[in-house]
Amino acid sequence: MAEHDIFLAVPRHDVQYADVTFEIRSDGELLGILGISRGTLAWTPSRARETRHVDWEQLTPISEDWARHSRAAQI
Repeated sequence: MAEHDIFLAVPRHDVQYADVTFEIRSDGELLGILGISRGTLAWTPSRARETRHVDWEQLTPISEDWARHSRAAQI
């Protein structure tokens, strides 16, 4: 199984005008960039030309759908 490394420890603060970004790597290879802003969650895969945006209102039904599929796969 791949090793995923993500580390972050910062005091709580308000995201104002600049997105918070994370480089997501698997076994040292860049999978993509995750951006978090006040309006959206943005995912840019490492070899993609376009960023995929999801606003916060869209995220709940998407995550609930993922959870349903994940539970069904475990049964």
